[in-house]
This record gives sequence, C-alpha cells and structure tokens, in this order.
Amino acid sequence: MAASRVLLTGRPGVGKTTAILRVVEELQHKRLVGFFTREVRQGRRRTGFDAIGLRTGQCTRLATTQHRTGPQLGRYYVRVDAFDQFLDEEFGPGWNEADLLIIDEIGKMECFSTRFTQLVRTLLDSPLPILGTVAQRAGGFAQWVRNRPDVELIEVTEANRDALPVELARRFG
Repeated sequence: MAASRVLLTGRPGVGKTTAILRVVEELQHKRLVGFFTREVRQGRRRTGFDAIGLRTGQCTRLATTQHRTGPQLGRYYVRVDAFDQFLDEEFGPGWNEADLLIIDEIGKMECFSTRFTQLVRTLLDSPLPILGTVAQRAGGFAQWVRNRPDVELIEVTEANRDALPVELARRFG
C-alpha cells in the first residue's frame, strides 16, 4: 500500500506554510527531511524567500529582488544554483531513512530548478510519506503533481487552517 502523499493548496497567504510548520513542531521527534520556505523582509517590504532545511538546518536564499541574476518571476530573481546545492545537501545520503518528507512548496519559483522537479518525481515515487504544499493555480509541473492519482490535495481555508495541523500531525505521527 502506498504511503500517504498529502499536499496542501489554497490561495496565497491563507496559511499553508504555517500549517506545515505546526505539523513539523508536533513531529519534531521524527526524522524529517525536506524544507519549508519563509519570506524575507526589509521593513514592510518583501524582498525575497528563503528555503530552510529540516535535516541540515541550512538556509539558502531561494529568490531575491536585490541581485538581478537568474530566472525572473515578477520582481523576484530565482537563485537556481544556490537552491540546487541546498537540495543536494538536504536530500543527500540518508534522506530515504526519513519518517516524513516535507516539501514547501511545489511552486513556480522552485520549478525553475530541474534538480527540484527531478527530486520531487523521485520523492513521489518513493514509499515514504510526504507532506507538502503546491501552488493552486500554477500549470506545468505543479499541475502534473496535483493531478497524480496518489496525491491527496487538501485546500487550506480560513475555516480549516487551525484544526488542520492537529489532524495532519496525528495522521503522520
């Protein structure tokens, strides 16, 4: 029987990453491999996004408005080389001994990395349970992931976002 593959989706800012972080906190006794993303701000202005590894603790700048190199998405420039190196370290030898894989998020920025899309395919084909987030409206690779028959999509809403982490922690605990 295939392991659980749960991907949270929903509008931007609804609380997908917050839900992931609450599950991670509840399951800190487990072997977690993967990453979550967080905004980088200078004052009130968002200037980029970081990816933070759960196994290595490493942090890398995924995208920024400050260095104009790499693929552009809106006002952000994606640092594909840095993200690829980050992925190689977080998902290095031993990743397949994890109790739970975390992928926050499968979105347009991350999908500029061929390494990332290949890795997600590998992870989805593995027997390990996965909890992640996926862009609700993105096409291409994100749409392919959303359409996989072995993926359970859960839409995060204002109505369910507080109870959802408890339910997911119980499910993956």
